[in-house]
Amino acid sequence: MTDSDAGPLPAIARIAILSADPDAPRWARDCAWIPGTGFCPERSCQEDCMFRAQRAVEAGRVVRLR
Repeated sequence: MTDSDAGPLPAIARIAILSADPDAPRWARDCAWIPGTGFCPERSCQEDCMFRAQRAVEAGRVVRLR
């Protein structure tokens, strides 16, 4: 079995799920999250953010590395 037979890569699967969200164009345009840092300077949409889970994981990783 080759890697391509095993299904989509996790990152590709996450991107596909995010892009399928009806609000994806809004988040692509308005999101202020800085990927890889867990930081987002925009506070007004924190509860609604479609990237909330990813931001939380990243923030935890940054804290552990410090």
